[in-house]
Amino acid sequence: MLIVIIAGAIMLAIMAAIIIGATLISKKCPKCKKFSLKKVSEEELERVATTRNVRKDIKDASGKVIRTEYKEIPVTKITYKVNYKCKNCGEEISKIRHREDKPLIY
Repeated sequence: MLIVIIAGAIMLAIMAAIIIGATLISKKCPKCKKFSLKKVSEEELERVATTRNVRKDIKDASGKVIRTEYKEIPVTKITYKVNYKCKNCGEEISKIRHREDKPLIY
């Protein structure tokens, strides 16, 4: 039992380190190498309406999967530019980001 708790705590610590590391890397200034980028603005470049094929398992009352259905749902793919400015050296940079918005209920 103790081993399971320790293993769970280790996995949680590793996941937290990965998340924190990814966040810090995205905030690092390419010029002065400090973690001091601040988002200044965000500008939408492109919005494309498309569909995505999703899988849905149909279960019976006991929770057993009785069949699988595939359904196309509408999604919107958004490309946008995020502008950052370094609080340390004043360097201004832009990054292109992508996001996919889908309906809450499908």
